Amino acid sequence: MAFTRESPAFENGQVIPEPYVRNGGNLSPPLQWKNAPAGTRSFLLVVEDSDATRGMFRHWAVYDIAAGRD
Repeated sequence: MAFTRESPAFENGQVIPEPYVRNGGNLSPPLQWKNAPAGTRSFLLVVEDSDATRGMFRHWAVYDIAAGRD
């Protein structure tokens, strides 16, 4: 099975709900990953907005997320 990252707050390809957008609650959505390769020790997560009005916009980047963390 393939490695996946998803959020229980919304389906892939759907509009991000109001609590998680800048003009809403501006909260980080809950995330989860499944089926990481054996031996994975940590994750890196980068969130970029490819259709931002001024081109690619990086919202945030987080690194060294422990593999066992939900």
